[in-house]
Amino acid sequence: ASVARGRGEGGREGGGWESDGGAGRRGAEATVEIAAAGAGEDAATGETRRVIKRRVPKRYRHPQLDRAIRRERTVAEARLTSEARRAGVPTPLVYDVDVPAATLTLQHVGDRDLAADLDERWTTAVGRHLARLHGAGIVHGDPTTRNVRIERRGERDARATLIDFGLAYHTSHVEDHAMDLHVFEGSVRATATEPNPLIEAFEAGYAEAGDGDVLDRLRTVEGRGRYR
Repeated sequence: ASVARGRGEGGREGGGWESDGGAGRRGAEATVEIAAAGAGEDAATGETRRVIKRRVPKRYRHPQLDRAIRRERTVAEARLTSEARRAGVPTPLVYDVDVPAATLTLQHVGDRDLAADLDERWTTAVGRHLARLHGAGIVHGDPTTRNVRIERRGERDARATLIDFGLAYHTSHVEDHAMDLHVFEGSVRATATEPNPLIEAFEAGYAEAGDGDVLDRLRTVEGRGRYR
């Protein structure tokens, strides 16, 4: 396992769900609140918390345009989160979509962010998850170590879950898929003291279930970055 050396990279939407103290977060586009589940919800699912994600108004946009953008992005995030889950990628359940308020209610998953528990087992799992996601024609858009939640309930029940599909979109372009890998690897390098074994495990996981052309294109993307 590697040791996390910092907070990692926050996403433009919410930057993960929880601050280091376990509270919610405020990103450039949305606020994330960790709320108690209602009594009926708790009894039905055994869960005690929910995630409430609200897209905040932007004063620089015309109010009517702002409402339309926030509603459209809220609906798209809910749809893509559910599509990814149907494709076999662990994601939170979407419990409610309040379109007028541009607000999602999501299942609270995991005990911590990947940024706080970097391990080759987890990065291998993330590689597999992104491969399945890309196989379904979806790009995550912001797969950082803050947007993967880890749950340890014993060795057999341990799970890595992708969260925050606010920047996700449909595409079959190899370049877009490679950029997802590039973003994740950059986040690992910014977070881990010894990133190389973690990245090797990540790429091995992707190779198990993904398209080799994407990994080839990743090398091209990396080369462009080095020679700018």
